[in-house]
Amino acid sequence: MIQATTPPIVLTIRGVDLTTVESVHVTIKQGGTTITLTGDDLVVTSSLDGNVSVSEITFYLTQTQSIKFLVGDAKIQVNWMYEENGKILRNATVASSIFIDEQLLNEVIEDE
Repeated sequence: MIQATTPPIVLTIRGVDLTTVESVHVTIKQGGTTITLTGDDLVVTSSLDGNVSVSEITFYLTQTQSIKFLVGDAKIQVNWMYEENGKILRNATVASSIFIDEQLLNEVIEDE
């Protein structure tokens, strides 16, 4: 990811169908900056690879959100809530690293 840009970010999670859970949350954290996306901010799809569920989460950060991150590693993690036997439970992926690259024009560009 490059500071101040808005490309689609796609995360793939094997072994769980995230289209059937109560909620999905994607958190990116670096130092004191934390951004969490959920609900309409995320597009969650699922498919099968043999007998294994494979979920994809697609999302975008705004220029204003992505400009907050400094050059270097940030952590990204997916959490989800699901129901089992009448109880609401929470699960998560292991936090992974995402590299934030330098933006030479490190400002929000408005449409002209």
